[in-house]
Amino acid sequence: MERARESGRRVPALSAPFAGMIVLRSTASPPPAGSGSTSRDARWTTGRHPFGGEERLRRHLYMGTDLLVSRRQLLVAAAGAAIVGVAHAGPYPDRAITLLLTTSPGSAVDAIARVMAPHMSRALGQSVVVDNRPGSSGIIATGQMVRSPADGYTLGMTSSTHCINPHLHEKMPYDTLTDVQPICVMTSGPAMLVVHPDLPVGNLHEFIALARSRSAAQPLVIGNAGNGSAVQLAAALLESSTGIRFIHAPYKSNTSYVQDIVGHHIDAGFLPVIAAQPLVRSGRLKALALSTAQRIPTLPDLPTVAESGVPGFDVDGWLALIGPAGIPAPALERINGEVVRALHAPDVVRLVHESGGTVLASSVEEAEHIFRREYEKAGRIIKTAGIKAE
Repeated sequence: MERARESGRRVPALSAPFAGMIVLRSTASPPPAGSGSTSRDARWTTGRHPFGGEERLRRHLYMGTDLLVSRRQLLVAAAGAAIVGVAHAGPYPDRAITLLLTTSPGSAVDAIARVMAPHMSRALGQSVVVDNRPGSSGIIATGQMVRSPADGYTLGMTSSTHCINPHLHEKMPYDTLTDVQPICVMTSGPAMLVVHPDLPVGNLHEFIALARSRSAAQPLVIGNAGNGSAVQLAAALLESSTGIRFIHAPYKSNTSYVQDIVGHHIDAGFLPVIAAQPLVRSGRLKALALSTAQRIPTLPDLPTVAESGVPGFDVDGWLALIGPAGIPAPALERINGEVVRALHAPDVVRLVHESGGTVLASSVEEAEHIFRREYEKAGRIIKTAGIKAE
């Protein structure tokens, strides 16, 4: 096959052994014809080479010549370059990781994140930087995380509110399920149903009986710590599951909410265990039941709502590690593995228990299942109770 002439260059015809070859054309200019040069580049003008045509094409691999390679060789070379590129990038991680929090510094979530971060840093060999971005029930922090590259270097820590938000806000800046990759549901966070000590009940069964007897004439007042919170959903689910009716009193902060229960301005409410436990121990509040399906190690004698006559009741203020959708599987599994190990560190376990929770340390697959389940459950509760965004 005759090759095209270019700037006076001539390449001999190729025989069958060279079929399917690709010429990588050099941009170097040959010396002018008749220059008398005896350099190897001068042979371009004559088309002659001491090794002969085909041998020339195999061995004429110096600057200023055409490089002849097969398609197979080119593909192998390209694959090799890709492997070298991956090796050069190094295994995950090769730089610092940012952990965006949906809460303010000093919160229980912040405390857990800052105790876990050093464990993760040591295991991953890179810094884990905690960055608090509170506001809009976690939408601000999660929105920033979703807009970040899905490379495992920007992660988020969120709560069960993540699966509640889309049922209250019509215009979300991201899709709760498809734009977010659940990495690990780290902890379970039950709420405690408490009442003022003057209320004449000693357990949940008696509380339900009293509430039912007063549903029509003088309903009990049950508080919550804000629209769309897990404790509000717990109160709404208790109402719909038992057929009783409460007067719901929403508060903008846990502080005023707790003060009004202690002062008996309202009758009852679900509180985070960390907030309720000291008041129960001091006798200022009475504990009736836990909102989660399982009891917790720090309160082994306190039954759950489900155990106390409301089968299937389960509202959990869980905490989870998330990332943008599309994180490569190797990075995803590495992160999950190190988070699970960090969650079992003695100081982390101790802090979680002191905060009224339990360690879950789920796999990626379990986390994905929990997110879907919690999303669907929150939707049902909100729709049944008619809860609207404030």
